[in-house]
Amino acid sequence: MGIAGMTYSDWIYILSVHILQCNIGQTELEMNFLTIGIPFEAAVPMANSIIGAASSASRPLIGLGVFATLLVLFKPLLTSLLHAVLRTFAPSKSTEEQRSKVRMDDFMAIKRFARSVQDQHPSLAAELRFIASRD
Repeated sequence: MGIAGMTYSDWIYILSVHILQCNIGQTELEMNFLTIGIPFEAAVPMANSIIGAASSASRPLIGLGVFATLLVLFKPLLTSLLHAVLRTFAPSKSTEEQRSKVRMDDFMAIKRFARSVQDQHPSLAAELRFIASRD
C-alpha cells in the first residue's frame, strides 16, 4: 500500500512507534519537539549542506581579507621593490639631461609665443626668435 493509501490509524501507529524509538535511551528533558517533526537523521544532512554553503560562500571573502592584510603589512617592502624595478628598466636622467630638456622646453615655448604675436608685433617676434636661438 502506498503513502496515499494509508489511513489515519496507520499514521498514528507509525508516529507512536517513532516516538517510542526516540524515547529509548533518552530522558524527558532530552526529548524535544524536533524529534517528532524532523528526525535527527534527516536534520544532519540539512545542517551539513547549510554549513557547507556558508563556508563555501565565505571562503573568497576570507582569502580577500588575508590578501588585503598582507598588502597593508608589506606595503613598504612592495613599494621599494616597485621603485627598484622601475629604476632598473627606466633609469632616471642625469642632471645635465634634465637641464637640457628644461632649456629645450623653454625655447619651444618662446618660439610658440613668437608665432602667436608675429602678426601684431613682427619686431617682437623677431627678437623672441633671436633669444630662443641663443645657446
